[in-house]
Amino acid sequence: MSTHNPEIIEFTVLGRPMAQPRHRDYTLPNGARVQVDPAKKDKQNFLAVAQSHAPDAPYDVPLAMDLILYFPRPKSHFRSGARSDELKPSAPDLYAAKGRNDVDNCLKFVLDALNGVYYVDDGLIVHALVVKLYGRPRTVVRIEPAVDTFLSDRFGWLEAPSND
Repeated sequence: MSTHNPEIIEFTVLGRPMAQPRHRDYTLPNGARVQVDPAKKDKQNFLAVAQSHAPDAPYDVPLAMDLILYFPRPKSHFRSGARSDELKPSAPDLYAAKGRNDVDNCLKFVLDALNGVYYVDDGLIVHALVVKLYGRPRTVVRIEPAVDTFLSDRFGWLEAPSND
């Protein structure tokens, strides 16, 4: 296992970011219950693209993950007529569609897709930052070790943890 000096990993997966849908439960004719992950194939495809950036062995240390998710803009963000390729001045940069692509489900999709290849278990992710923007559809991933100075480097405004 890679436990000493893990490197920072950054990569981009092209295509619309995915959100983890709810698992489906089915009862078989013999009464056995089966749980199916409807995103299994999508996660395999995501990992196949990300595989070339994977560490030699999964990290087994506390990690931080940053995700920047770029979603396609709707036509309503663009002008019409001869200037239909230009954005309206009112077009937002942040993707905040109600009821779709929740931050937690997008994060869970990536965590699950990379689990066992980039890290031993997604429980090792101690910090996650997810930003949703408009742009050319893609997912930008950054994974780095959460070393001893992690809290002070990222959260200087935060009170140091006590031993209580």
